[in-house]
Amino acid sequence: MKRALITAGAVLIFAAPALADSWTVEKETTTTSSSSSVVPLANPAPTVVVQQAPPPARAEVPPPPPDRSDVWVSGHWRWDPGSQAYLWLHGHYVEPPEFGVAWVPGHWEPRGGGWAWIGGHWD
Repeated sequence: MKRALITAGAVLIFAAPALADSWTVEKETTTTSSSSSVVPLANPAPTVVVQQAPPPARAEVPPPPPDRSDVWVSGHWRWDPGSQAYLWLHGHYVEPPEFGVAWVPGHWEPRGGGWAWIGGHWD
């Protein structure tokens, strides 16, 4: 769980908005659902929209997991506003937050004439 939180924090730091000509930031509301209500999450992360399409994903062969319960999170392209280019973040293993959950990988999707990163999550 600790590794998953550290990884999520690192991703949020790298995805922090900055001013640049080729990308914009959209506010997106994320909710969680319980049996009787829908509760918005506090301070949802902004969605970065980049005008340039991401390169194809790199093929990665995961090494053996450090622990039997660890889950492989594939690498992906991250937009770097400083260099105005995509940077590859290598895949890594994370510990699931609870038993029986599956990792849903993040992906880039077309949005508003650009490309938006949709982060991975546990389901």
